[in-house]
Amino acid sequence: MLLRTLPYDYIQLKQDEFGKRFVPELEQWNINKEDSYLHYCDNETVEGLEYQFIPKLGSVPIVTDMSSNFLTKPLDWNKLDLVYAHAQKNIGIAGSTLMIIKPELVQNNQNIPYMWDFKEMLKKQSLISNLPIFPIYVNTLVFEWIRKQGTLDFWDQYCKNRSQQLYKIIDNSHGVFINQVKKEQRSRINITFTLKDEIETSKFIEVCKNNGIIELQVDVEFVYICLFHKQPLINYVELWKSL
Repeated sequence: MLLRTLPYDYIQLKQDEFGKRFVPELEQWNINKEDSYLHYCDNETVEGLEYQFIPKLGSVPIVTDMSSNFLTKPLDWNKLDLVYAHAQKNIGIAGSTLMIIKPELVQNNQNIPYMWDFKEMLKKQSLISNLPIFPIYVNTLVFEWIRKQGTLDFWDQYCKNRSQQLYKIIDNSHGVFINQVKKEQRSRINITFTLKDEIETSKFIEVCKNNGIIELQVDVEFVYICLFHKQPLINYVELWKSL
C-alpha cells in the first residue's frame, strides 16, 4: 500500500524585539476548523521551548507529542484527544511508546495499514505484535517511582524549581551564556543556551567533560541540557557555580 502525502500547514516561531523566540498566541494561528487534526510538540527539546497552553480551537482534534515532558505536570484532558510519549526520555528506556487516545478517534480510522490501525491495537489490547517486554517492565518501575515521589502538581513544581536554578545562572552570567527563548515560554525540561562563538562553546564542552559532565548535547545552534526525571541536577549546578 502506498502512502500519500496530505496537504498540511505549520506554525512558525516568532521573535520579539530582543531576539527571543516564542510561540504566537493561538488567535494568530491559521487553523482551519475543518482540519482533520492539529499536531504539536508540547515541549520542543532542541529549541528549549515549552507550551504554556493547549492549542484547542473548536472541534479540531488535538494530537500531542509529550515525549520529553510526560508526567511532569497536570493536564486538561478535556482539550486533548491523543497524547503519545516515547519512553526513553521520561518514563523508561528506548523500545516502547505510550499512547492515550479518545475512543471516538479510534472509530474514525479509514484506509490505515494494519500495524498502524488504532482500532486493531485497541481490539488486541496492544498485542498487535510481539511486545518489547523488558522496556515495558522498566516503564512499570519508573511509573511506581514517579508515583512514590508525589502528585503531578509536585512534579510540576519540582521541574520548575530545578530549571530555574539553571536559568538563574544563565541570566546572571553577564552574557557568557545566552538563552534565546522568551522567559514565559522557557522549557522546564530542556535548557538551551549559546556562547559567544564556536571556540567558546568547544572550550565550555571540554571543561564539562573534564569535570565529568558528559550529558551536554550540542546542536548546530545551541548547547542544551536535558532535565528528564532520571537526570541529576547537582552536577550541572556545581559546575556552573565554579565556572
